[in-house]
Amino acid sequence: HHDSQDKIEASKLRLHICKTERQLTHMKQRLLHWDDVAEQQQLVEQERQQKQQKEQEQEEAAQLPHQKKKKKKKKGRLGPETWKLRGAARPAQEVYDFDTRYVDPHIQAHEEAKRKAKRSRNILALYKGQFG
Repeated sequence: HHDSQDKIEASKLRLHICKTERQLTHMKQRLLHWDDVAEQQQLVEQERQQKQQKEQEQEEAAQLPHQKKKKKKKKGRLGPETWKLRGAARPAQEVYDFDTRYVDPHIQAHEEAKRKAKRSRNILALYKGQFG
């Protein structure tokens, strides 16, 4: 019994150390490839998620425990505006690419990656020796 308790503690410690090492490598990668724009977007996204979670918790708290959640009413059969036509019935603008403003997503992703590489800085190299 005593041995198993020690094994459990050792495995908990090992798992905690692995988790901390993963967090450390993630943080190091962020610092090596720091991007102010991406970090700002990440902060805004986190704040939005926290606000959404708080609102959801408030709604759940405001709802009385004996009340059941309202079931969503089913909408009837969807009309022709939602139909996806196939074959000969498919309109020409869907079949052929008439849009001259078309942007290749691969080229767009490549250009975005180039812009991000230009923006990114190596924080560890910039502030070398200033970390505690």
